[in-house]
Amino acid sequence: MRQLSYQEYYSMSSDKFLPGDVIQANVVLVVGHGDDYAVYVAPDGTWDAERVATEGNKSPSRCGTAIGENLFPVAAHNRRYRR
Repeated sequence: MRQLSYQEYYSMSSDKFLPGDVIQANVVLVVGHGDDYAVYVAPDGTWDAERVATEGNKSPSRCGTAIGENLFPVAAHNRRYRR
């Protein structure tokens, strides 16, 4: 089993994955001041939540919406994804 960081995963083409590959990333949802939210992802699993929120990669709208609705459904409920 290979453990891949999000950074390694992000740079791989789909034909390079092997059965049993594990991809690790830290994901946070940040609720905005209005009726919105954003999702940020760290390049590896060692960052704490505050660092992910301030220095992580903001997920694109389509992905961020799906992540928010599936991983954080209560926080994303009745909020829109921040563009």
